[in-house]
Amino acid sequence: MPDLFFHIGLPKCASTTIQRKVMGSVPGYLGTGAALQAPENFAKQFQALAPVGPRLRGSISAARDWAERVLEYGQTLDPEMDRYIASSELLSNRNKLNPRPIVPFLRRFSDEVWTAGEVKVLLVLRNPADRIASSYAQSSSSTHGASQQHFEAHVERVLNRSFSTFDLAAWVDDLYQTMGRENVCVLLMEDIGTPRFWKELKDFMRLEEFEPASMLNTQGMNSRKSDPNRWRLSEFSPMDKAKSQSGKLLGLVWPAGRLPGLRRNVRSALNQAIAGWHRINPARKRARDTHIELTDDLRLRIQSHCRPVHERLATLLERDISSHGY
Repeated sequence: MPDLFFHIGLPKCASTTIQRKVMGSVPGYLGTGAALQAPENFAKQFQALAPVGPRLRGSISAARDWAERVLEYGQTLDPEMDRYIASSELLSNRNKLNPRPIVPFLRRFSDEVWTAGEVKVLLVLRNPADRIASSYAQSSSSTHGASQQHFEAHVERVLNRSFSTFDLAAWVDDLYQTMGRENVCVLLMEDIGTPRFWKELKDFMRLEEFEPASMLNTQGMNSRKSDPNRWRLSEFSPMDKAKSQSGKLLGLVWPAGRLPGLRRNVRSALNQAIAGWHRINPARKRARDTHIELTDDLRLRIQSHCRPVHERLATLLERDISSHGY
């Protein structure tokens, strides 16, 4: 049985760039990608059966069926295929019971389903200050009154949530202990413009034909950064707001893999109804800014909050990460 690599994120850590520019053309790539049709987007299918987001428990029986479909699909590509790659940053989503539910699920999947090959994990991290700002900018099209003032209040709310949100060291420690250090590759997004990042990615995932030099100095395909401390905000979109809300609502009551055609139709109708409300909602007219700035004070506030975690993270990675904003 071939080895199976899962690229699980984290979100806002160059996942789109890696998927489109590196993995998308690799034989044995199982998704995610915009060009993939649903039957071939095995990463999304795995996400739907894993215990992430609104789903509290994963289904090993569904994972077993998924593995059989992957192997059948692989045979049509190349009977000698020696590894597959499934990539979805949403696999790292928390659920209400566990901040890192994918980790024990992958261990069980490895022990009970993918038994003749190795299960390996790629995790890309980013310093929390930049990640919070980038995430806010990305969601600005579905945020009423997105502005510098709202962003600063958002930072305070995020810092007051469960500390596990920022515990990057726990991610690395859990993966090392659960999957085995030799089966885990941890990269820092701050290294994305260096040969180190791309060479480690190539070597770990056995990307023989990939040339790391082709990716040097990349800034990410969907970057909203206008300079090192500023991010562009989008105009408010009633439909983006509707898609965000309908996704959360359906995720709670209707698993993505169940009657997918009907589910798509229901979600489309729900999107139209919710978007219609937001088009007349007075909140959409709140004053907005065009940019947010991650000020020195905000950055220091986030770094101080996360300092104990980052000290543990540096020990686990066996390197100095302080110059990268950790």
